Amino acid sequence: MKHKKIASILAIAVLSLATPFFSMPRAHAFDDNTAVGITGTQRYSDPFFGFSTVTSARDGSVVTFNVLLQASSVATPNTGQRNVTVGVKFDWMTSWTNASNANPSSTLAVMPNQDVTVSVSVTLPSLTGTTAGYNLVLHSWQVLIASGALNSVNACPSHTGLQGCVFESGGSFAIYSGDQLDGMDARRAAEEKFQYLSTISGFAIGPGFAKLAADLSQAQAERDLGNTAYAAGNFGQARTHYQNALNLANSAASALSGGDAATYTNVLLGGIGSFLLGVGI
Repeated sequence: MKHKKIASILAIAVLSLATPFFSMPRAHAFDDNTAVGITGTQRYSDPFFGFSTVTSARDGSVVTFNVLLQASSVATPNTGQRNVTVGVKFDWMTSWTNASNANPSSTLAVMPNQDVTVSVSVTLPSLTGTTAGYNLVLHSWQVLIASGALNSVNACPSHTGLQGCVFESGGSFAIYSGDQLDGMDARRAAEEKFQYLSTISGFAIGPGFAKLAADLSQAQAERDLGNTAYAAGNFGQARTHYQNALNLANSAASALSGGDAATYTNVLLGGIGSFLLGVGI
């Protein structure tokens, strides 16, 4: 039993390298473990939703749920196999989207102790018409894993963990407009530059450092203006500020190449060397 548990943990660990999983493995009547991951998404700290971390994707894009099943050693009567269906439903959907190889018309045969991965793809709605405001609220999703009769609907009427049914669920899912996604990408790229530029600017030596400090300060101000606009729902304006922040961060980085490159390198390395000697290294 101990070896089996270790193998299950390793199986999930290996798969998680390729896909970020949101559901923890758990015991259940017809399977030992399940785990669900989503591809085609990005994670951001979103100002519109109070800087909470959201899983997001562009409207009209395709996201794919990857479901890992690790069947227990308990066989079903007579056949020894489970006939599995896997479906996905977001909060705006009225019916389940089923896997092509694990659906009521073609159930997936899973044997005891077998590990399988099933994928279900869903196309997100466009932000037009009745779904125009779907980017202004956070959404939730469910994954249903059911076991029952061969090639038949395996109904699970509740979330109470009925025999033969597993529900996995998640929230904080955001559908982004083009302005939102482009803005979040620019902000992330700018903030990555802020981190190392702030460290470098602390040395305050060599050519270009005055411009670096000025551009970096202005870039951070543009980022903050972007956050304010984004939180107010002005996503186009926010994208402009975030792009300005990234452009200024790039300008700050380019400022370090001002003057003679060799002179700058010698000054920088000399300054670092003097600092290290000063602390006794």
